[in-house]
Amino acid sequence: MASKKKRKQGSRAKSAPKRKFPLWAFGILGLVAVGIGVVLYQSGWLSGSGSGGVAEGAAVGAKAPDFQLPDLSGKRYALADYIGKKPVLVEFIWTG
Repeated sequence: MASKKKRKQGSRAKSAPKRKFPLWAFGILGLVAVGIGVVLYQSGWLSGSGSGGVAEGAAVGAKAPDFQLPDLSGKRYALADYIGKKPVLVEFIWTG
């Protein structure tokens, strides 16, 4: 028994270090990124062909279409009532 050489602790083949971020998570992140890219491309954000949230036919300097909106008390306001008066700022707030 004394003739057997002792094995050194460091001579064993080391196993691969454990990844802190699992490999499958990179696959899921890649799929999510591709999905976001497809949605952005189809909506026109990446291709430049979409409306980008602006209604068809709307352009800077073009005359705004006439419309009416009620306030919180129910009184209706028409855009035509302000022609030739002060500039009008129309702000739409989405609270959904």
